[in-house]
Amino acid sequence: MVFLYDIDEKTQFIVLHQYGKLSPAHIKKLTKIPLSTIYNWISKIEKDEDIFLHEKPLKRMPRNVQKKVVRGAREEPLKSSSRKLASKAGISKTSVTKILKEKGYKYSSVGSERLLTFREKVQRVNYSKEMVKSRGKLLNQTIFSDEMGMNLSEAYPKRAWQNPRKKVKVEKPRKDVRVNCWGGISKNGATSLTIFKGGLTGERYQQIVDEHIEEMSNLYTDGFKFQHDNHRAHTYAEPWMVEQGLSLVKFPSYSPDLNPIENLWSALKTQVALDKPTTEKQLIRSLEKHWNSLTETESLQQLFEDLYSRYRECIQLKGDLTPH
Repeated sequence: MVFLYDIDEKTQFIVLHQYGKLSPAHIKKLTKIPLSTIYNWISKIEKDEDIFLHEKPLKRMPRNVQKKVVRGAREEPLKSSSRKLASKAGISKTSVTKILKEKGYKYSSVGSERLLTFREKVQRVNYSKEMVKSRGKLLNQTIFSDEMGMNLSEAYPKRAWQNPRKKVKVEKPRKDVRVNCWGGISKNGATSLTIFKGGLTGERYQQIVDEHIEEMSNLYTDGFKFQHDNHRAHTYAEPWMVEQGLSLVKFPSYSPDLNPIENLWSALKTQVALDKPTTEKQLIRSLEKHWNSLTETESLQQLFEDLYSRYRECIQLKGDLTPH
């Protein structure tokens, strides 16, 4: 059975118990939900109670105890099991769970990221200092470019408000297709979107940039700076780009948080998913349509609004990744 672990525990339980007709032990094995909790929910359902109703807020729990539990989870999240926190606070595991849930915490899988080296952090700080120098003059002259790939199988909503007794369904494409996009954005405007299939080679990238040089020059009649990341195809094309008179901005490695176009790609994927395309042509039309709307002047200004402060934050964090 393929199971979506990104939905909440109660919805998982409802699907497996009421629709899958699985035993409590089987549900526990698939979801890791404690057996005691599963039996409690089954009991409530049999009494015609709604398990989705919020639990009553904590009462009579000393505030200093609550603070101690939350502080322990915040300062050592990987080491702070419910049992350990309960032992330190002198309360039960159940009380610990209730406190953390009340404070908005959720016990779920951890994310992973590549740790930056000291040299990479220094490069990020130097880049950020350069971008904020002279009140962001370089930032205002730079065209930020990047690529993004999207599959048809990604292009539909993954989450929705649902009645636990009636599952919301979406039509999946019969055949999966992947397309790639290239685009550039700046405070003055954006390029058109190039959509292509297959991997990005140095020759293909060089051709894409060449096709957009006139567009970029029209955005900045007095000259502009061009930025891309350290993709192998990008570095391959750099000698040619210099010959064409492009002024390149050296971008630090592993720094998607410092490129505003990353936020645009995320917004683009979200909008395309709302269209629910099921064919390659529909996917391409949706990508082009939403790229045009998201790169209107007003929308771009919102993307660049906090970029200056993001660079300053990177400097303050001494090169660590910013939460963007």
